[in-house]
Amino acid sequence: MRLRVGPNTLPQNEAVASITYSPVYDVTKRVAKLRERWDISGRIVLQGTNATQSQMTAEILRRQRIYQADLDLVFLEDDTDTPTVMQLLRLNCLLGPYIIDSSLPNQANDVFATGMGYRVVYEAERLGSSDGLLEFSESLTEGPGGLEYVYAGGSVNFPERQVGTQNTPWQYTQSGRAVGLFGYPEPPPPIWPFALMRKPRIERSSPRVLGRIDTEYEISWTYEFEWHQELRGVPHRRV
Repeated sequence: MRLRVGPNTLPQNEAVASITYSPVYDVTKRVAKLRERWDISGRIVLQGTNATQSQMTAEILRRQRIYQADLDLVFLEDDTDTPTVMQLLRLNCLLGPYIIDSSLPNQANDVFATGMGYRVVYEAERLGSSDGLLEFSESLTEGPGGLEYVYAGGSVNFPERQVGTQNTPWQYTQSGRAVGLFGYPEPPPPIWPFALMRKPRIERSSPRVLGRIDTEYEISWTYEFEWHQELRGVPHRRV
């Protein structure tokens, strides 16, 4: 089995990769992302009896150029040069692949002219199984309405409390915000569509730029209601 890094294919059985996956949870404890790590261990071996230190130096410099370049893919090939299912492609990643650790050589007792061990670690982040909703909150505010009192007089004696209006319209405000992982969430519907006074006010904030991707799309909304009778309702729990 051979390891391919970018456009470069390493010699047969030179390197092996230990691949691990770590979930990254959102605030609702669902998997928003998967952090994938490739821990690659390899050994440069010069063939033949005329191996020299200058040849090893050239091979070391070649591996450094291969592993430290800006990568778009890392995968394992079988003996027929066919890619296996073990692949790390930039096309399928939110971030990466990027190098987080390397050592060459990684053993103090290596013989420079014949064999040299090394280690390289890559990481990348992939999309998880979450529906993409990071945050959600909504509130329902009840304003004035119904019976309304006024005070009359007061220029000489104490003012007198009187009924000013028997039945004023009841006023309500439904407002909230939500944050989506890779796009703006849809605002929840109005609680009382029959009592809407006007179109809702919708505000969208620019997303956060993280590496090559945009994330954390925030949207807020406000609905205003009035009705001649008192209304009952509760805010939405989520979109």
